[in-house]
Amino acid sequence: MLKKLNSYIEAYIDNYSLKYHPELIDHIRKITDLIIETKPEIPEEEYTHEVSIGTSQELALEFLETINVNLNDILKINIASLNIKFKEFDKLKDDEIKTSYSDCKNGEINIHIVCYKDLSDIYTTIHELMHASNIIVEDNIPLKCRRDLITETVSLLATVEAEKYFLKTRNISEFKINKNDDYIDIINNAHKTKDSLYLVDCYLTKGSINEEDIENVNINTIEEILQYKEVQIPFYEKYLLAYVLVNYIEANFDSKNVLIDLNRMVRSDSLKDIFDYLNIDFDIITTKNGLEIIQGISDDTMDKFKKSLTHKIK
Repeated sequence: MLKKLNSYIEAYIDNYSLKYHPELIDHIRKITDLIIETKPEIPEEEYTHEVSIGTSQELALEFLETINVNLNDILKINIASLNIKFKEFDKLKDDEIKTSYSDCKNGEINIHIVCYKDLSDIYTTIHELMHASNIIVEDNIPLKCRRDLITETVSLLATVEAEKYFLKTRNISEFKINKNDDYIDIINNAHKTKDSLYLVDCYLTKGSINEEDIENVNINTIEEILQYKEVQIPFYEKYLLAYVLVNYIEANFDSKNVLIDLNRMVRSDSLKDIFDYLNIDFDIITTKNGLEIIQGISDDTMDKFKKSLTHKIK
């Protein structure tokens, strides 16, 4: 196990040039620490309302119409066919995927939605259809990388807006559970990111990690690295960024209008343009092949994020 962990951490360090430029992940450190520092007490609740898959689809599409997203637009924007599958969790076979996802292969957008027949299915449908609405079909690596970084922000903001819409139109308190569950998951990701950064620091300092280093890390972090055969920091980053951005957007903008704009911009505008639109300042470099890489975040922007998250706690 230790040999494999060291090889995965070494691969991550080499891939991101961290041996010579460890500062390239400082923005992740700052966001991770901020999320953990300001994490609110979030209640864990269970759903009691049973909702049919058909009703979940209808309600999801009802909300999406309010932000100008429908299935025809998804097809028109992406010029691709759309394949949506709804699978009940308790009927999945052992070898079937247990999580929902959207992807694009051979010009076909595939959406796989795992259903629990409760109100969470509405949000899952909204989340994945928003991903589909900004998915990149073209063979354009820089565009796909930008979209992959920002699309979680778009989908999370969509479900947060959907909560407001359903609480206003249906007034059922269980519509609040989904955001709480999402935020609990993201805060857990922040803790796993902090663990992963610790392992990276140990490796950079000593040239390897040992058993004593592992003892200071949650076993779930270790298991995920071993399962996916790579350090999960780039995967976590998308969700941590989404968390701070969504809370910041909610506190400072007409978030519904921002949602509509961001969903369009993620396919057409640069990262700098997107962050300028939000009045925040990230240090971004563009490589020779057009990849946009975040390598820093201003103190002023961190103050804005902290203010919005601290306000959320109060």
